[in-house]
Amino acid sequence: MIDKTIYPLEEFPKHVASLTPRQWHQVFEFIPQIERTEEFGSYGGGRQIAPGFVLASYHTSSNLASSFMRTMYSLSLVINFDWSHWKEGERMIDSKNFKGQDTITLLKLLTAIIRNDRFCEGYLDGKFYDGTVLAILKELKGRVNEEQPSEKTDSAR
Repeated sequence: MIDKTIYPLEEFPKHVASLTPRQWHQVFEFIPQIERTEEFGSYGGGRQIAPGFVLASYHTSSNLASSFMRTMYSLSLVINFDWSHWKEGERMIDSKNFKGQDTITLLKLLTAIIRNDRFCEGYLDGKFYDGTVLAILKELKGRVNEEQPSEKTDSAR
């Protein structure tokens, strides 16, 4: 059974510390997939189906984007916090400067992107396209490898 617990911010560090290298590998295996992917989603609809009637446009995420979101939820890496009012995170995402951020902050950034997608269709895909998700994942992988130096996430298969 998949754990879909969404931890509050104050309990989240304990959960993160309990993750195994194999679990982290499930997240970091997206890095090479993202690097070689060109299509993360698409829009459809928006066409006239009869005089005076237009089919509403809709967004469809790629299998990769959907799988990434499912993995983040299944590993309980989506945090319960007030992401929509987190101005510092918004500035970090806009600047794409994630160097030196700690594990929790990087996961908060991914949470903000994933949760924002629920209210703004295609937001997550846009952050795949512009390199934001990839940059956060690479920084997160480096941070996790520093915190678990004896069990590198690359070798956890």
